[in-house]
Amino acid sequence: MKLFTIKQLEDLSGIKAHTIRIWEQRYALVCPQRNGLNARLYTLEELERLLLVTVLNRNGVRISIIAKLPKEVLLRQLDELRTEEALKHKLLHRLIMALYRLDTERFTNTLCAAVLAWGTDDVMATIILPFAERTGLLWKTDCSPEEQVVLPIISQKISTALQDLPAAHKNSTVILFLCGGYRHDFMLLVQQYMLRKQGYHVICIGTASSHTHLQSIIENCQPDFLFTCLNIKPGARLHKMITNITLNHPCIPLLVVNGYSEQRTKEYEHVSFIKNLSYTSREMALSASIP
Repeated sequence: MKLFTIKQLEDLSGIKAHTIRIWEQRYALVCPQRNGLNARLYTLEELERLLLVTVLNRNGVRISIIAKLPKEVLLRQLDELRTEEALKHKLLHRLIMALYRLDTERFTNTLCAAVLAWGTDDVMATIILPFAERTGLLWKTDCSPEEQVVLPIISQKISTALQDLPAAHKNSTVILFLCGGYRHDFMLLVQQYMLRKQGYHVICIGTASSHTHLQSIIENCQPDFLFTCLNIKPGARLHKMITNITLNHPCIPLLVVNGYSEQRTKEYEHVSFIKNLSYTSREMALSASIP
């Protein structure tokens, strides 16, 4: 049986663990099991209940009113929500439940319905990215069996959308790459779509076999901007990798998506670190880094 920690519930629902505990103690919203270390463990059904309640609560329904309602009533109340924001939250939560139930048909149909309603660009920003961030797909190199099932579905959607994009209309060239054995291929695919959508000429080389290989490509292509993903804590290891990347081309702006840091350091004048791939962060980073 699939069980979730309270941290996983927090990530998947967007509700702080402290709030979940309060709802649990005050309203008996969920009733967790305990493991040998007395840590809370929640079932898939309890995750679903939390997701249903979260959408209603964010749309103005008091938690004290909905906490003890049966699932059927919660679903009926959800069906009555018609705002675009509420509909997108419902679809996001439906994707999460389809993921953990290994329901690929429901997952595919939900994603297709979202794209049909709002278009790939909007769905990327408001559904696919939040889904990937909540489930951890953006950063994972070793996916769970459930994630291995749905990842190709999302990737295929993005790849198809990439083929439909018009040719680049900006003069700036961006090289996307991975290095150091970090296989964040999905992250790279998402960023490739974002940059292509903005009109940049994108060269995606995937995993560079060596720093010599990477430097050779940079030398040949002369890009205006470099992009990579390094989910490493700030320290000597990250410093070494950044140094190797920028060794021969220190003045080419480098954007590093890093789950631990969002900053521009004095040590690396042309290097920016961001924590996520949200549209706001992306546009800020690009405007600050690309001439």
